[in-house]
Amino acid sequence: SDSMNLPCVGVSSLEALAYNVKLIDKFESNFSGLVCSLIDCGNCNCYYALYKFEDGVCNTVVEPCSDSIENALVSLSSYSDIVFIGDGCITYRNEILSKFPNCLFADDNLLNSYSLGIAGLELYQKSLDKNFSDILPLYLKKPQAQRQLEMKLGISDEN
Repeated sequence: SDSMNLPCVGVSSLEALAYNVKLIDKFESNFSGLVCSLIDCGNCNCYYALYKFEDGVCNTVVEPCSDSIENALVSLSSYSDIVFIGDGCITYRNEILSKFPNCLFADDNLLNSYSLGIAGLELYQKSLDKNFSDILPLYLKKPQAQRQLEMKLGISDEN
């Protein structure tokens, strides 16, 4: 909550991005299916998560994580009929199609405030019985400067 004691919820960028499917004409607001949010982070690496929408309600199937695109696609290999969304599905389109030839690609690949708002509202409604005071940022990977410092100091807690 903030200084005015208003409740708030934290929404990951990947989850908010998945909500774009509700805004795309070829899907419906009560969309049911799997959505993989995929954000390119360079050097064949990505941030990704898998969500399942059931009658428009989003549930996490694969928690947000960071990995190479190759490992990400292997971790998703037991799923089918996935809609890929995010700039990563543009960058890695060929790699995705080689593993998931029947997948769909969303047209709206940019995070937007409307999808973030929908995700936040739905998460808030699901979490009414929880304490909202412990919202902290979730970093999937340590900043490069911190990783370089730890490497220099010989600390090997790789994230």
